[in-house]
Amino acid sequence: MKQKNLSVNYFKVIPIINEDEYVKAQNKITKAFELPEDREYENVYQTYGEVGLFEKRKHKNDYIFGTFAFTQTENIQPKQNIKSKLTENLNLDEEDGLRYQTSFIFDKKTNIIAIVSRRPGVNVTSIENFIKLNFELPIFRFERIAYK
Repeated sequence: MKQKNLSVNYFKVIPIINEDEYVKAQNKITKAFELPEDREYENVYQTYGEVGLFEKRKHKNDYIFGTFAFTQTENIQPKQNIKSKLTENLNLDEEDGLRYQTSFIFDKKTNIIAIVSRRPGVNVTSIENFIKLNFELPIFRFERIAYK
């Protein structure tokens, strides 16, 4: 089996706020990215489906490890038999979709998030929108600081 290389994007989560409130805003953002287990979250729409959290997050020292999942419910391509090349619809139930997972690590000390880049998968805008939808936060942006 061919080994896959992972692409990882690193973003600094930066509040867009005046200097006097900057530290307080950063602390609120850090708290939000802890993504506590004791609450419900609303999913966000991403082209052809929706994005939400997948399973529990793990906390170790100053890091949060987790996974977002994109569930594709629209525009699902047919399956194809490798040998015969025949195609047919997947015939999914109305509540079913195809799930693609995207993992992340969030550093609470620096407010830097590393996101595995996958296609298809969860895009960065959807993660940003998920946080904005589920938490009352000051305006913030993801600033890409590295890509590997």
